[in-house]
Amino acid sequence: LGAKNLKNKTKLMRLGAGERILRAMDDHLDHSMLHQKACSALASLGSKNIENKSQLMQLGVAARLVRTIDRYMDDTSVLFDTLRAVGNIGNHKVGREVFVKLSIMRRILDGMDLHRESWTIQDISCFALWNLVISNPSNKA
Repeated sequence: LGAKNLKNKTKLMRLGAGERILRAMDDHLDHSMLHQKACSALASLGSKNIENKSQLMQLGVAARLVRTIDRYMDDTSVLFDTLRAVGNIGNHKVGREVFVKLSIMRRILDGMDLHRESWTIQDISCFALWNLVISNPSNKA
């Protein structure tokens, strides 16, 4: 989804990609593969694009990502892409504040405990935590 092309990401958001991805997640709660791909798409849309991050936050992306973590904590593939989305979207002021209110850091740490044997989950968890903290000048998490 245009991970390296800012123009494509902006255009996709203007065309309603964010709304449609979130709607698909809402409509198909029990389909882990859809959630994995949706989170990957959201991570790409939010990467290095403040406008898209803000728009996704206004659409309620944080609650959807938290719900996905809660539903699919045992599935490392879904968890990986969800945490990547959290890291990419939650690293600006508005995103960070909403994710912190939703207890995202506790969930990330729980995933790290549950999947100690998975270096990929450990790595992406550190990425998400780092992005949530590094963008937090007061370090109040």
